[in-house]
Amino acid sequence: MNGHGIEFKHGKGKRKHKVQRYYDELKEYGLKMYKYTLHIDILAEHNSFSKTNPDATFMHMKYDYYNNTGVFKPGYNVQMGVSSEYIRHIYISADAGYG
Repeated sequence: MNGHGIEFKHGKGKRKHKVQRYYDELKEYGLKMYKYTLHIDILAEHNSFSKTNPDATFMHMKYDYYNNTGVFKPGYNVQMGVSSEYIRHIYISADAGYG
C-alpha cells in the first residue's frame, strides 16, 4: 500500500485508513473460511465432533458426574474379547454403534 501513500497502523488509539480496515476484515474472513473448511473436512466422517478431540464421536453417556441429563459427551466405543482371563482382542472405534 506504500505506492498509494497509505500507511498500515497498528496499536491502540490509531485511526486506520478505510482500505486497511477492508484489508483486515478480508484477512479475518479468509482465516475463518480456512477454519470452517477444516471443520467440514472433519465432519465428512462424523455427524458431529468435539473441538478438543476431533476423532471422538458425541455419545449419550449413561451416568453424568455433573448431573446434566441429556448432555452428549465425546467418547469412544471400546470392546474387548476375553478368553481364559486373557485379553484376546480389543476394538476401539469412534463409531457410536457396536462395530
